[in-house]
Amino acid sequence: MIELADIATLAFIVSGVTYQGVKYWRSDKRVKLKRELPVSLILRETVVPESITHAVVVVFDRRGCLVRKFPEKEIIRRRKHCKLPCSSAEGWMNFCVLFTSSTLSLSGIHCRADIDRQFAGVKDLLIAETGLQEISGAASLPLTLTSGCNAATDEPEATPMALSMLLPPELTTDAMAKELTIDLQHCSEPWSTGSVRYTEGEPDNWLALRREGEKLVLQLRTNFCGTGREATAEIYSEEHAYRLKVCQQLMGIHPTLTVSRRLYVTSGQKNEVVPVTVTPDNEEAAWRIKSANTSDGGCWYTVHPPVGIHQKGTKTLKVHLEAKPANVRSRSLTLALEAGTYPFSQTTEITLMQGVCFEYYIEYPLDDGCARHNGVIETPLSYTEADGLKTYTVCVDSNQPWRIIRDEQADWVDVSEPELLLGLYGGRFTVHVHSNAGNRVKSGFPAARHTVLSLVNDTGIVKDILIYQGGYVRIRGQYWLDRNLAGGNGKLAQVAIPLGLEVGSRLNHGAYFQFGCKDSEWSETFVPYKGNWYDGTAENPARLDTLDPSPKGWRVPSRIEMEAFLNRPAAPMELQREEDRTNICILSDDSVPVYLPLCGHRSHINGCRITIPHGHRYWTGSSQSPVYGYSLCVEPSRQMYIMHDMKKYGFPIRCILDGE
Repeated sequence: MIELADIATLAFIVSGVTYQGVKYWRSDKRVKLKRELPVSLILRETVVPESITHAVVVVFDRRGCLVRKFPEKEIIRRRKHCKLPCSSAEGWMNFCVLFTSSTLSLSGIHCRADIDRQFAGVKDLLIAETGLQEISGAASLPLTLTSGCNAATDEPEATPMALSMLLPPELTTDAMAKELTIDLQHCSEPWSTGSVRYTEGEPDNWLALRREGEKLVLQLRTNFCGTGREATAEIYSEEHAYRLKVCQQLMGIHPTLTVSRRLYVTSGQKNEVVPVTVTPDNEEAAWRIKSANTSDGGCWYTVHPPVGIHQKGTKTLKVHLEAKPANVRSRSLTLALEAGTYPFSQTTEITLMQGVCFEYYIEYPLDDGCARHNGVIETPLSYTEADGLKTYTVCVDSNQPWRIIRDEQADWVDVSEPELLLGLYGGRFTVHVHSNAGNRVKSGFPAARHTVLSLVNDTGIVKDILIYQGGYVRIRGQYWLDRNLAGGNGKLAQVAIPLGLEVGSRLNHGAYFQFGCKDSEWSETFVPYKGNWYDGTAENPARLDTLDPSPKGWRVPSRIEMEAFLNRPAAPMELQREEDRTNICILSDDSVPVYLPLCGHRSHINGCRITIPHGHRYWTGSSQSPVYGYSLCVEPSRQMYIMHDMKKYGFPIRCILDGE
């Protein structure tokens, strides 16, 4: 008889076998990747002159879009044909071959029509293609000549034409001085040059005509006028007089282009789309992508709008980048943007790089309350060298050479020489930070100080590490603590610098106090303190020991003292947290970064924490009425102003030195 335990065991075994079977069935559903297949292109030898020794192979898909480029392919000559080996992915492809003896620029090739637009009719260049062919395995495909002719073939004689047929109806040129030539050697009638008629009010010497053999030469001077100009040139035959209109454009001007990014660096491990916003200073100004060139000549990108198409006003470029193969260390794409008219056109370059690895990681000492992994090395306020010298290890991951740049005058920081991994550019170095405990101490706290350690690679990428030791800072001659109160009895926030912290971290926020309370516990039955949170006046305040939660020797600032934060210069952008706007950073009188967290407030109704765009306050100790007190309002836009709020609110506090 089977017992219940045996049934349960059997059911467990069956379920496990079923799970593994389903898992194997799912894992066996492999994605079929397109194979890279060898292809041989064949062309009859008789049509290829001996002077042409190289060929360019360009591959298009069934829609005519560019798939791949082979910039240089050697021609293998056989007795009756020429052979060009290459490769292709599976699918329907069209192989187009450019036979030439000179170097070609393929930067403007994005579709099949670009081949004809740029190279059709070019002397000493042959174009051949296979047409759409399905590639499912190794293949040999015949090429058909579509443009160009055999160099050995005699050119047919041109048919004589009348002068009216050879003269263009109108010529338009830019503002620069030059000579324009019209070939009239196949004219069927004798001809001669006449005079030039100018528009009334224009100079009468900017255009001249002359005959050189069977060619008509027009000589133009530079147009320095504020507008374009026109003239009419007369050419005579035996029976008729012909008039050729010549238009010269005004001197070129160009708008200024602003791009959202000039350099984009990525590891290249996946396909991605990179948006770039292009903004001209004039919304009516025209601009275009003049060229797109890759460092390896490959076509691993697409860009929209396409190269060469004129745009107007602000547009967003979308650059599609394919993932970099593992065997390619790095590669780059350069987009040249052109605005304006010749000769004063402006070119702006955008560089996108794949495969540049340059990151770092900071190893803090164990159990360090200020620990984070990038951006900042910050020592605790309580740090003394009696407990041992603080040592931080910076681990660098890079595939390019890099170096350390530091301020040699910051003698309180020691930086070791990097230890690089064998044959690689990654490595590590140590940073020793000496204590700040004895640096110009005021009421138990030293003066804050900082320095910047910069890691720079050969590409020009810079990684800054802020080394910071907290205490007090000087703002408009007054001394302030560099962080918020975190509770009564002078307890301060754990960190002063918010950089490198996890999103949502409150380590630098501190606590919230109701007006006149010595501790940070919010009370629903709070009775407002009717007077100021200090003794004396706003112009000459003094610490009120019975109610002040600040550390000894410090106090809550008055309304007039809090005005020191108004209109302070903003710190450099690298010190700002633009991604979430959770802090305002200003510079002290000694250029030390000072952060005011935008940490909201506690509601006067139920004490809950509220964070809204206009709800960031800091208490002053000045009373406006028995119910209201003055506060500093801090906006995410970095605007600050003094206002009054109900004393029952819970606001953070920033302390000022008492007695100075």
